[in-house]
Amino acid sequence: TQLAQNLPNSYFVGFDITLKRVVVTAQKTQKLGLNNVLCVLNNGQFIQDLFASNELSGSIVFFPDPWQKKQRQLHKRLINKDFLEKLQIVLKNNGFFWMKTDSEGYFQQV
Repeated sequence: TQLAQNLPNSYFVGFDITLKRVVVTAQKTQKLGLNNVLCVLNNGQFIQDLFASNELSGSIVFFPDPWQKKQRQLHKRLINKDFLEKLQIVLKNNGFFWMKTDSEGYFQQV
């Protein structure tokens, strides 16, 4: 919501797999009167199904679940080779990818 406030001429689509986070964010954007935000209950792994090739200017991923407690959970991570290949297709040629995490291991993997 902060980026949407600072960049009113840009459009933001937020994804989360948690209904509560999507609803809370949608309520916050409505309260702030932001018309440049869409909140979606969906997994980012489906990004190529929702956007056309070269459609996005950028992608920002804030604190994706690191799934680090058990080795067998690692396949559930959002940021992996398959996701990055899909993201590359939907990003414009000069598009950007930002990621913020508090998991050093996940950061190193990406």
